[in-house]
Amino acid sequence: YVESLSPSARQLVGQLDKPDLDALEGLSPAIAVEQRGGTPNPRSTVGTSSDIYDYLRLLYARVGQPHCYQCGQPIAAHTVQQIVDAALARADAPRLLVCAPLRWDPALDFAALLEDYRREGFARVRIDGRVSLLEEAPGPPAAPGGLELVVDRLALAGVDRQRLTEAAELALHHGEGLATLVFLADGGEEAVTYSRMPRCTRCGIAYPDPHPNLFSFNSPNGACRDCHGLGTQHAVSRELVVPDPRKTLAEGAIAPWEKKTSLAFHQTLEQVAEHYGFSIFTPFAALHPEHQQVLLFGSGERELEFTFEGEETSYRYSRPFEGVIDNLERRFRETESAAVREEVRRYMEARICPACEGQRLRRESRHYRLGERSIAEVSALALPAAREWVRALRLGPMQQAIAGQLVYEIERRLGFLIEVGLDYLSL
Repeated sequence: YVESLSPSARQLVGQLDKPDLDALEGLSPAIAVEQRGGTPNPRSTVGTSSDIYDYLRLLYARVGQPHCYQCGQPIAAHTVQQIVDAALARADAPRLLVCAPLRWDPALDFAALLEDYRREGFARVRIDGRVSLLEEAPGPPAAPGGLELVVDRLALAGVDRQRLTEAAELALHHGEGLATLVFLADGGEEAVTYSRMPRCTRCGIAYPDPHPNLFSFNSPNGACRDCHGLGTQHAVSRELVVPDPRKTLAEGAIAPWEKKTSLAFHQTLEQVAEHYGFSIFTPFAALHPEHQQVLLFGSGERELEFTFEGEETSYRYSRPFEGVIDNLERRFRETESAAVREEVRRYMEARICPACEGQRLRRESRHYRLGERSIAEVSALALPAAREWVRALRLGPMQQAIAGQLVYEIERRLGFLIEVGLDYLSL
């Protein structure tokens, strides 16, 4: 029992007088369980506090299967040896071209580009599917992806594995992580593109190398770009800006404008109403939706004519009208004053981030799947369902060797939380 106490509590226990007894038998040991309120930190969750999410991040980084977020098909990264093995497995194709896809920009000098490769020792180029010598190239490709550098030509029968490996490495180097194997047979040719990084061959979308930080919403590498990993965004609320739409503009229907006493502001508001043909003495709810839109979000790029009439001066000017919501969001974004931020925050509320739908992670991280679920979907499961997901995982021999211990630790820690009665929580 004493060992389960905190160090400060143990010091207090040590100051007590020793009890007047020689032995104590038959009394079961007790355990002190601390219970306290969690810190109100949105970056701390059940998963991060229990370290389970750290194991999950590592699991997805090692054996997660990326899927293209555009077309949905599984994508994969390939090592040099996998590319070589794929080439050697094609017994139906006697000849092979190892090519490096080149990024082509019409603004470049095509002849100078080919001359640079000729000086490096290359002899052929593949343009829009047709192979030609560098000095006889017909011209730039018709499409951006139609230019490939021929690194090597091989006969697959009795091919030297070392030569094929070096060709694949060279193709990946010049192709910026891409290599194309063109299998030539009597019936035609077949081109297969391989990528060093996870890349969709259909859409051309490349994913970053999977590492644990890619799945962390507390890391710039994995956090949603819009909400920075919080899952929510603070935005100005129309209901807080116009708490009582039965009021008129003159009565202070728009709360942030209610205490404005500037003569210029009131003249501006009256002239906006005159320009659009409504009255500041009409209840806000009775205004035409177009007029409400102008008051809340402004006139956009449309410039309005304004006249300021002061006691000693007057002048005319034209500029777009900035609506109350656009004004508040701009001030909140640009100000360095804590007081201004606090003032604007009164009219803001937290909303689910539309970019990540509250899942906190960047788009690529949300499209790695394991057991038909992404890491965000697993985190949203109740703990018993999450444990069942872990138990149902079917890993291949190689995956089991890599991630077997991770799966064991995740299941064990989920079991601890469930056994102490926290089965109603999610990670």
